[in-house]
Amino acid sequence: MEPKITKIIDHPDLIRDMNTKAVLANNIVKYQEHRQKKHFLKNVMNQGEEIENLKKDISEIKELLLKLTKDK
Repeated sequence: MEPKITKIIDHPDLIRDMNTKAVLANNIVKYQEHRQKKHFLKNVMNQGEEIENLKKDISEIKELLLKLTKDK
């Protein structure tokens, strides 16, 4: 059974397989650019989470140090 493919209106780089209803990339270069951008954004978000965790850790350390100095 040969796949039936149709273009997606207003998206020249995408096509739809009418048998599976899957949307497929028709432009390999654009697809690779999209994947790189997605990977970059994921890394940025992970770095943001790491920074927030470090801020919390520093805040906890600061609170403990203040508590130690008050007890003396």
